[in-house]
Amino acid sequence: MNEIIIIGTGGSYKMICETHQEFLKHKKIISIEYQNLNSLKNYNPQIPVILAIGANRNVEYRKKSLHFLNKIGFSLQSVISPKSIISNKTKIGKGCIIMPGAIINTNSILNNNVFINTGVIVEHDCVIGESSFLATGCTLSGNVKIGNNSFIGAGSVIIGNVIIGDNVTIGAGSVVIKDLKDNTIAYGNPAHKNIKLTQ
Repeated sequence: MNEIIIIGTGGSYKMICETHQEFLKHKKIISIEYQNLNSLKNYNPQIPVILAIGANRNVEYRKKSLHFLNKIGFSLQSVISPKSIISNKTKIGKGCIIMPGAIINTNSILNNNVFINTGVIVEHDCVIGESSFLATGCTLSGNVKIGNNSFIGAGSVIIGNVIIGDNVTIGAGSVVIKDLKDNTIAYGNPAHKNIKLTQ
């Protein structure tokens, strides 16, 4: 199929179009803003979809978009930069975005709809939950577990064997040395919890 739908028209959309030119060059791109998701009902659900939405405030948008797409029968397309390094023992779910310079090492698992931004390092045996977003240049040491719908800020480091819950936000440049429960915000070096988010 020569058509592809890309949801989102901001910075992530521009980055994907630029860094994945070879993949996209023979395809007709249909651009849809997040606010116009309902317009997808006018298209054939066989057309693959790329979810080009990133940034902290948009993690919830990624989650809601995935739910809506599943409901109306569309499938997300994973897009993996040829300039990333990924172990052949890594498992990657549907709709994942992996940007240039990312390194994902052996036995790691990316669940559906994960966004791995430029220069992220994911060491061995990590698990990243559905619809989570890892911002530019962050590092996960071995055996890190990240829950669903969580945001890891740019340049953050999470040391080995730490467990991050669902709906967690970690501020840019943080160093996380202890587990974080669901629905919390943490930042600093070492990272400390600020508030518990209400759902």
